[in-house]
Parts: sequence; structure tokens; C-alpha cells
Amino acid sequence: MCYREVQCTRYACGHEVPHSDRRVDCGSGHCRYSSSHATPCSNCASACKQWLRPAQMQVTRTERTHCYHCTTAPAM
Repeated sequence: MCYREVQCTRYACGHEVPHSDRRVDCGSGHCRYSSSHATPCSNCASACKQWLRPAQMQVTRTERTHCYHCTTAPAM
């Protein structure tokens, strides 16, 4: 099944903030989201996968600072 790859930055506070994403094509003719899926597909609802696999997070940058949410959070 196809899935989304989400590229993110990991900050010193441990949070990961996404900055881009893309769909990764599984190449299956039985996946509704694949470019290999036939159109029109007469049995699509019963014969083909109708959902994406869970998104996969990929850390592409690491920062030594805290994220925006942690640096702007009100002190308690």
C-alpha cells in the first residue's frame, strides 16, 4: 500500500515538527492510490486497498534549540 513520508526536524526539547511530505507509491495495481492502479476499475471497492498505510516520520534535520511551541509557551 502507498503511504505518506513526512520529513521533520527534531528539536532539543524532543519534539518533531514536520516541514514537508510526499506520497510514496507502492506500485501495486490493487492499491487505489498507486499510479499502477487501473482506471476505470470495475471492482475497486471490493478488490483494491482503499487506504494508505500509516505515515512514516523521517527526521531530516536536528536542531540544538527548542521548538517554537516550547520557546513561546507561557511560564507556569
